[in-house]
Amino acid sequence: MADTSVIEQGVNSLAADLSNGQWDAKYGEIRKLTEIDLGYRLVRATVD
Repeated sequence: MADTSVIEQGVNSLAADLSNGQWDAKYGEIRKLTEIDLGYRLVRATVD
């Protein structure tokens, strides 16, 4: 599990970027997309 202080710092940074419009300035184009591939992959393996 990640260190809670690291998570808190990330959440606070995101909240600030959302509040001041910085996130939207960098990533606002995402809102216009009809689909997006974020690269999430699930790999499952069995090792004998």
